[in-house]
Amino acid sequence: MKSRNILYTLMFLLVSSFAVNAQDSTFHSSENDTTAFVQIIQDPQIEIINNYYKEVSSVDTLVNGYRIQIYFGSRTKAYNLKEEFEESFPDIKAKIIYEEPNFKTVVGGYSTKLDADRELRKFQEEFSGAFIIRNEIKRE
Repeated sequence: MKSRNILYTLMFLLVSSFAVNAQDSTFHSSENDTTAFVQIIQDPQIEIINNYYKEVSSVDTLVNGYRIQIYFGSRTKAYNLKEEFEESFPDIKAKIIYEEPNFKTVVGGYSTKLDADRELRKFQEEFSGAFIIRNEIKRE
């Protein structure tokens, strides 16, 4: 039993010494010098994984956001209002969403409700029934 404890203790010390030696960092400082230097040794695979994550993250994905709904009802009127909106505000994208049995005409894609509210004020002169809805938008 005693020899087993000694063996475990030696194994623990051996493993601990490897862990301490694996931390290769250098710290230089003097009393008057406030700068420090730390050297980090990184596995090359980390850079590959990091680049892959950046690539995957840049793909258009949907996130929760806000849109402004200007119409809900028949298909014909929804498409007519979409065209009318795009003529009045050519720089803002409008789209039709079908929710059986009705169609919605929604515009914009805003990450915050504050942004959507600012735009809503512009649209309410021409589209008095416009209001903000939660919807999925493409991540920018």
